[in-house]
Amino acid sequence: MRGFEEAIDETTRRTQTRPELSQEECDRLNAQLRFLAEHGACSPTIQMTRFVPDARKHGGSLVTEDVCVRRVSLTKSTILLQDRTERFLDDIVCLQGEFFEAMPGEDPT
Repeated sequence: MRGFEEAIDETTRRTQTRPELSQEECDRLNAQLRFLAEHGACSPTIQMTRFVPDARKHGGSLVTEDVCVRRVSLTKSTILLQDRTERFLDDIVCLQGEFFEAMPGEDPT
């Protein structure tokens, strides 16, 4: 019976679809990533919202985390964090934080 109950739980578990960013949101995110790549030597702490694909079902979930950035690799399309984990740029939905207040002409939110 236990396997049956687990199968039912898995079937009813909900996932989200990957969000589609507007052109304006993509442009803003790309500008933030370039700024982070150019000025991120100070290892800033930022808030990152990213899409995490589900291992078992179509879709995934949005995860927001405070991260300390070590380096941005535009060629590898990743952000390396201080704890040496990597985040794929394509999974990032939103970046926020005081660090971005220094961007010319940008609203930090």
